[in-house]
Amino acid sequence: RIDRRRIVMSIRGTWSAHDVLTDLWCTPEEYSVPSLFSRKHSAHNGMLAAARGVKEMSEEIIAKELEDHPDYSLAIVGHSLGGSVAAIL
Repeated sequence: RIDRRRIVMSIRGTWSAHDVLTDLWCTPEEYSVPSLFSRKHSAHNGMLAAARGVKEMSEEIIAKELEDHPDYSLAIVGHSLGGSVAAIL
């Protein structure tokens, strides 16, 4: 039996001129994920900024949906720039 109880957040890839600039903003930046590891991680600066923006815009909505559907899990996917953002999230 395949369990299909998922909330899927799909993040699009590069689409606009702003997205191209995000792709080109490629200085590495350190960040940490307190819940996973105590060590620092490094990510593409533009993609990290995009991930922070997506998190800010969606965190409340996703939290509510997971609360309303406790037997569901969250899958975050994306293509191109969106795939990188999904991997960071």
